[in-house]
Amino acid sequence: MEINTSELAEFLEVTRKKDLATWERQRNSWELDSFVSRRLAALDGAQSEELELI
Repeated sequence: MEINTSELAEFLEVTRKKDLATWERQRNSWELDSFVSRRLAALDGAQSEELELI
């Protein structure tokens, strides 16, 4: 069986681009999760301080 190198190269390039896009979406999701966690922690800390003042 003969391997068509141009088709193989095209397939690998498409696969690489899909993998990079998936990784980028996952990274953005992690960054958003981290941001939300930090904001919630900050809000929780602020609410705790308000309760101590009461």
